[in-house]
Amino acid sequence: MIIVWNSLLHLAVLLSTLLLGAFLLKLITGERNHIENSIRAMACAVGFLIYMGSKAIGGSIPQLLFGGMQEAMPIRITLVGGLFPAAVGWIVAFFCIWSLRKGESFVSRIIILFGVFIFTAFVDTYILTYSIDKTSNEINKALMPNISFIVGVVMYVVLNVKPEQFASANKRNW
Repeated sequence: MIIVWNSLLHLAVLLSTLLLGAFLLKLITGERNHIENSIRAMACAVGFLIYMGSKAIGGSIPQLLFGGMQEAMPIRITLVGGLFPAAVGWIVAFFCIWSLRKGESFVSRIIILFGVFIFTAFVDTYILTYSIDKTSNEINKALMPNISFIVGVVMYVVLNVKPEQFASANKRNW
């Protein structure tokens, strides 16, 4: 049964990753103006390069998360692996929704820059889960940061977003 639960968790994380990537791709290519699309593509590249640059000098978000979760204290696992990623997900969702309501090109560029940074950290964290020792008789705790982040984003969207708030954005082909 644990294999089924782990498989479902991996599937949910992969699906969430694909949806986040699709959202960013739509945001990058959604404008009719080719210059704006090029600027958004540059923002995408910069978001990726910022993450990879910080990783190159030794600043790895996944390793910090997993390092904090390696301790045997349940409160530390809850805080580092659960509450912190959920809070970050909530903040990211708040920022994206707040920014999209403004409907300005500059704001979309910032969302792309930070979104790609977060997307890269999310994927890096997921990939690192395979290097964590885990036993086959328990649910993979290494997925906790990704799951908590997804829960934070989705809970913010579910509790705070009304479709009519984006009527003007839909007219502009977001």
